[in-house]
Amino acid sequence: MAITIHPNGKIDGINNTNFDGSLSAGHVVQTVNQKVAGGSMTNITSSSVTYTGLFCEITPRFANSKILVMVNLTIYMSGGGMDTGGCFTIQRKIGSGSYSVLEGSRNATGHQQFYIFNSNSGSELSSTFTDTVFDSPGTNSEVVRYQIYGSANSGGTLTLTSSTMNHYITCMEIKQ
Repeated sequence: MAITIHPNGKIDGINNTNFDGSLSAGHVVQTVNQKVAGGSMTNITSSSVTYTGLFCEITPRFANSKILVMVNLTIYMSGGGMDTGGCFTIQRKIGSGSYSVLEGSRNATGHQQFYIFNSNSGSELSSTFTDTVFDSPGTNSEVVRYQIYGSANSGGTLTLTSSTMNHYITCMEIKQ
């Protein structure tokens, strides 16, 4: 690896950091992970968007940082008719602002991107939902909160509360 000495006295190339200890662009600044046992999640039985109980909060250290948000849910779907399904999305709130759906967690038509279609009336299905979004909150002074929301249709239920199911959300700040 090459070592670079800059006119301002900084030295690059030592352990992926500048000599003064600051991180170079592209490096992970901080990571926050939230694991929630299924028993503390909310079952989803409505076509209305419902907060699942899974969230992660991070306060970026740099205003131009990107936040990589990764979600993993284990879902059990049951009941309803032949068109029973479910959708999930990531929503973000900065400071005391309001929640908004992250663009990266929508499909091309603006709808929530995950849908389980159950073709047999009243049958059961177990599945995993994963999503990854690269976000630019543009702050280094406010808490950024990411929450997972879901909805069900045709009278089905998306169960997230089984004691054997764990759910995760991870936020990583990437220096730019």
